[in-house]
Amino acid sequence: MANDDFDEFVRRELPALVAFVRRVADVGVEQAKDAVQDAIIKAFGEWANLTHPRAWIRLVAQRIAVNEAVRSRDGVLRAVSGGHHVEVHHDPDVAVLRSEHEQLLRYLAELPRKQRLVMAWHLDGFTNEEIADQLRISPATVRSNLRHARNALSSRVNPPEQRGDRL
Repeated sequence: MANDDFDEFVRRELPALVAFVRRVADVGVEQAKDAVQDAIIKAFGEWANLTHPRAWIRLVAQRIAVNEAVRSRDGVLRAVSGGHHVEVHHDPDVAVLRSEHEQLLRYLAELPRKQRLVMAWHLDGFTNEEIADQLRISPATVRSNLRHARNALSSRVNPPEQRGDRL
């Protein structure tokens, strides 16, 4: 029975989890899928002990994706500084995504880390209290980061010159 619950959990959460990792870690589709797959493997081993599996798996996938992105960027920097040839990788899945989704990801990537993190959790349907609990910050800090993130995103989507605001 527990394996059936786990399988259903994975089926239900997989697409949203990949999207969450892309939003929070600023990585491509394949990198997000890899991080999610590693997190699912870890979740399977811990399944019987998890009290909040949706939050737990997001934290784990986020950490895996961020750590891998840092390792990858460090590797590129080492290769470039060492004079090695670095090939550009084109992810065909990214080209298929709608331009609005890609633009949103670019805007999210421009946010400060804490705002991006809080917004990604919020977009995945977590309450301010749940976000605060998982990130070990106060609900007021969550609200503040969400407010600043919304303002920043709003100003990117609707710049003052398009709204008719005067400077």
